[in-house]
Amino acid sequence: MEVNLIARVALIGWIMDTLLQENQFVFFESSYPTPLANVQPFWMTCLWIGLGATINSSLNWLKNIEPPYLALIGLCAGAASYAGGERFGALHFASTYSLLAVAICWALVLPILVLIGQDNLHMK
Repeated sequence: MEVNLIARVALIGWIMDTLLQENQFVFFESSYPTPLANVQPFWMTCLWIGLGATINSSLNWLKNIEPPYLALIGLCAGAASYAGGERFGALHFASTYSLLAVAICWALVLPILVLIGQDNLHMK
C-alpha cells in the first residue's frame, strides 16, 4: 500500500531531521513550545510525506540507479535542498560542518528510501 510507504518515509525523515536538530547541526523554524523545540517541525514532516508519495511515481527512475550513485545523488540533492531552505529562512545551519552532516545523512537515506519503495511494490 502506498500509505505504508509514505508513513515509512515520513518516519525516517522525522528521525533524521530530529537527530540533526537534537545534535545541533540544523535549527528549523518551529512553532513547537520549548519541550518539543528539538523535534522536527510539522511542516517538515509534510515535506517528507510529499517525498514518500513520489517515490513510486515521479521519482520511479531512481530505481534504475545503482546504490553508490543514489548515495551521490542524495549527497548533492539533499544538501542543495537544505541549503535552499536556509536561503529562504526555513532553517539555519549551526556551523560550516552542518551542511556536510546533512549531505552524509542524505547519502545514507536516499538509497534506503528507494529500497523501501521497491519493497512496497512487491507487497501489493
